[in-house]
Amino acid sequence: SSYTDDTTGINYVSDSSFVESGVSKSVPFEAKRQIQNLRSFPEGSRNCYTLIPKQGKGKKYLIRTSFMYGNYDGENGSPEFDLFLGGNIWDTVSLNNKP
Repeated sequence: SSYTDDTTGINYVSDSSFVESGVSKSVPFEAKRQIQNLRSFPEGSRNCYTLIPKQGKGKKYLIRTSFMYGNYDGENGSPEFDLFLGGNIWDTVSLNNKP
């Protein structure tokens, strides 16, 4: 769900309007509010978010991401996935099961 952080004033918005795939999950421990819920993508080779910035095309904007495993599935895994921006690979993300 969306909310504004009282300390920073940053508005966090649910990703539900940016993506049509994935499964929403909660982490099994107390965490900062912005990482209490996550989206898992168990199906498909690529899952895309559609971002349409308010500034419109041709403007610069910041994309901020956070990734955390949090053992939400009880498998104590270490997920790894490729992150693309547009059609270009941007980085490979490797996570561990530590908060």
